[in-house]
Amino acid sequence: MRPVEGADQVWYCSRHQIYAQLVEPETASAARRGDEWTGYDGVAGVIVGLGDERQGGRILYFREQ
Repeated sequence: MRPVEGADQVWYCSRHQIYAQLVEPETASAARRGDEWTGYDGVAGVIVGLGDERQGGRILYFREQ
């Protein structure tokens, strides 16, 4: 994964075509796989999974629609 230029705590994996974004723990606990998600800078997507806790937040993975 590579950092997305101009976006804090957002990464993109070109191999899997998914984004990872660090979100607040409360946001992550309410998120479910398949839910619609509006990521950084208004990017519309679908949640594909949740990851580890990092820097006081949790990683949320989403694919652009």
